[in-house]
Amino acid sequence: MEKTTTETTKQEIKQSVSFSYHFDEIIDTIKHLSEISLKATEKGIEIYGTDISNTMMTEVFIDRKRLENYNLIKEISLNLDVNYIKILKRFCLLKAYIYQNLMQFETNNTKINIPVFEREPREKPKLDLKKAVSFDLSSTDLRKTLKDIEYIGADSFYLEFKKLAIFTADGGAGIGGIDFTKSLEPYEKGITRYEKKEDSIKVCLSRELFYNALNGMQTKVRITLGKNSPIIVENVDSDYDKIRKKVIHYIAPRY
Repeated sequence: MEKTTTETTKQEIKQSVSFSYHFDEIIDTIKHLSEISLKATEKGIEIYGTDISNTMMTEVFIDRKRLENYNLIKEISLNLDVNYIKILKRFCLLKAYIYQNLMQFETNNTKINIPVFEREPREKPKLDLKKAVSFDLSSTDLRKTLKDIEYIGADSFYLEFKKLAIFTADGGAGIGGIDFTKSLEPYEKGITRYEKKEDSIKVCLSRELFYNALNGMQTKVRITLGKNSPIIVENVDSDYDKIRKKVIHYIAPRY
């Protein structure tokens, strides 16, 4: 006997998970992406996606302890259009309900339904991460440095780590003639070496991609460099703030 439309609809809208969170924080972190995959598990909420150029991947993880009223009925994975969920930035704390074919959000007297893509979520790419050195920098210093590089007309720069983080770029809006160098001391001199093969390591990066990699960062930013490996940019706790979500950006270096 075939199922009626009503019975099928009831099955399709069966709720998988519900929770409350400040979604404006998430949107600020993933605004450079066009599409994301979202997974709800026993551990919490995981979000990941790549940018349009497919040269940068972003991961966001929110532990269930950081989610208010987390109620997991069934683990679920789905795909969302980032442009659709940007409307959530207008609100603060939102109650979210995840279904198989939509996400529903509620706050006070407002209800928002957002569709999901009718296809399987993308598998997270497996990255070959060769770690040479990891160091912490001030997010404020990083943003100022990138503004300096933008001002001289450079769309890329070199980042080298010796005892300091050294930024160099050639400017002049394509005509050359401007040499830019800026050195930043590690935040609280926090340095962790994984395997030191050389006295220094140097990579070339897109200014725009690195600027996007500061999305979701707070006071302290950890940068990990390696030879022929994506650069890792992640947020870490500082004396001034405690992070509510783990954010990691992976950027392919330029050659």
